[in-house]
Amino acid sequence: EFINSDKNYVQQYIDAKAQSEGYCKRFNLPLWERLDGFVNCNLWFPYTKTDVPGRLYCSPSYLCFVSKYDIRCKVIIPMNEIAVVEKVNSSVCPEALHITAKNKVTFMFGSVPQRDYLCSKISDFLHTSVTAEATGPPPTERGLQVQFVDIISPRQAVKEHLWQL
Repeated sequence: EFINSDKNYVQQYIDAKAQSEGYCKRFNLPLWERLDGFVNCNLWFPYTKTDVPGRLYCSPSYLCFVSKYDIRCKVIIPMNEIAVVEKVNSSVCPEALHITAKNKVTFMFGSVPQRDYLCSKISDFLHTSVTAEATGPPPTERGLQVQFVDIISPRQAVKEHLWQL
């Protein structure tokens, strides 16, 4: 039984390392970043009033989302860019996690399983990153990155372009 538990531990370590490496490659993060966990959820798009199913990944320095059906829809939020994390319940987005970045960009992740645990985990990482910034130089600087390709309709793109004129 002792040998089996060692094999399970070793196998868990190998699996966790492989998942962390895949996570780093998918989001182009530093290879030393350690994946803490992930959940399936939806990212709410307020302009189109739709949600996009995908997976939300959490690590000590980043919160990342990738769409389930279109991998070109990615969001990378460095923990040091997060200003507020809130638990929200609404008819549009049940069991939601509302995240506001320091630049006032907001994200609503809905249907988040274990939302309370994830919220506390993000809060712990935020506390750790604030402590680390106070005690030493910040790690690799990387700003908020949002990549939405082909998510909005061509008509919506024209409207947005006209608004900028």
